Amino acid sequence: MNTILSKLQSQIQALQFHRNAVDADIIHSQCSAVDRMMPEAGYARGTLVDWIAPSGCAADFLSLSVASAACENGGALVVIDPGRQFFPAAAAAMGINMQNLIVLRSAEKPAGHIRAIGQDLLWAIDQSLRCPAVAAVWGPLPKINDRWQRRFQLSAESSGSIGLFVRPLSVARQPSWSEVQWLVSPNTASIEHENDFSVRLNLVRCRGTHGSKSILVSINTVTGSVQKARSDREHTQHPHPSIQRPISESSGTSAKRCQTHPLPVVAGVAHSAIGRSGT
Repeated sequence: MNTILSKLQSQIQALQFHRNAVDADIIHSQCSAVDRMMPEAGYARGTLVDWIAPSGCAADFLSLSVASAACENGGALVVIDPGRQFFPAAAAAMGINMQNLIVLRSAEKPAGHIRAIGQDLLWAIDQSLRCPAVAAVWGPLPKINDRWQRRFQLSAESSGSIGLFVRPLSVARQPSWSEVQWLVSPNTASIEHENDFSVRLNLVRCRGTHGSKSILVSINTVTGSVQKARSDREHTQHPHPSIQRPISESSGTSAKRCQTHPLPVVAGVAHSAIGRSGT
């Protein structure tokens, strides 16, 4: 029985990799060192990707840069904006075509931190992921039930769209249908330049890889360029401590450290900011 199961598992994995390599384009981020951590050296269309992070750790910027790359050859970008904090000018600065931009917002203006989104917005996300004309769906996504996650995964797979979601630390140890999950952590110990903002990316989930991989990247706060930090060495490690004991976004030490250094201007696309709710 074990032999049969092992053979079946190998066949399923072979079909999965064949789909990724042949039927789906690979999306590359602006940092090749990050892409090389994944089996296909990039993100496969028709999948979901999570950036798990406390607020202010540049996860917005890093994930939106992938969304921008996904739309380079056409297709709409659908932005989830439950908190009404999306800043279109910052997206335009990243080269996103404003004519192909669709923003999803709840009918009622929310108050305070977004901890849940309504069924109407979840349905709109699902329909967007299912649409072949949509290249990417991007935005903050709080904890949702497994049924909706599975629907999102199936919808993206059927259309070839990619879902790029910024998730709170509270989902770090939850089951997921995402193909790739990054844990984004602040890093203040190895600032190489006064205009740099460093974060550590832990690849805690990726089909086709074994173990957790980690890389330190440096983001230039003037140009927004992303590159592997010179002081870092790519390595495989055990899951990051934040996966074992998630840090509270409201009072955790990491959440406070995220605000120690300024983020790139474009990193404020979905970052809380007074006065943006009306944009």
